Amino acid sequence: MNHLKKAMETLLFKFNIKNKGDFLALMWQVIKFGIVGCSNTLIALAIYWILEEIGVYYLIAFAIGEIISILNAYIWSNFFVFKKEDAATRNHKKSFVKVCIVYISTFLLAELLLYLQVDCLSWPAKLAAVLNLLVTIPINFLLNKFWAFKDEKGE
Repeated sequence: MNHLKKAMETLLFKFNIKNKGDFLALMWQVIKFGIVGCSNTLIALAIYWILEEIGVYYLIAFAIGEIISILNAYIWSNFFVFKKEDAATRNHKKSFVKVCIVYISTFLLAELLLYLQVDCLSWPAKLAAVLNLLVTIPINFLLNKFWAFKDEKGE
């Protein structure tokens, strides 16, 4: 039981949660991240469907949709989800490259998990894709919060 308590204290410290207000602020940030994620998915799908419908090769249409959704994710995450704190600065080129790395990494992880679950474990593909979201969304949030959009003091 002491290990669990220590783990919770470490987690609360890492997220800078000192009281109920801090916890609620983190939960609001998670909700905003979810809103941005849903909008990204809809944007990527809409662009893909439109481009594919007008005759663009499906792989190119998919790539264009993904690229535009990453741009959308960066813009909304920067100004809505992970806003800068007072006196903090953000190198936008560096943050954007990091966001791209995060999205590409979690995409590749999802692809690997999907392959293992469907081809090696014979799980239903639709179920595997949904279950992968339980892995990739938290990883995506944590990498964006603590790496891509980390505020840098005095730069």
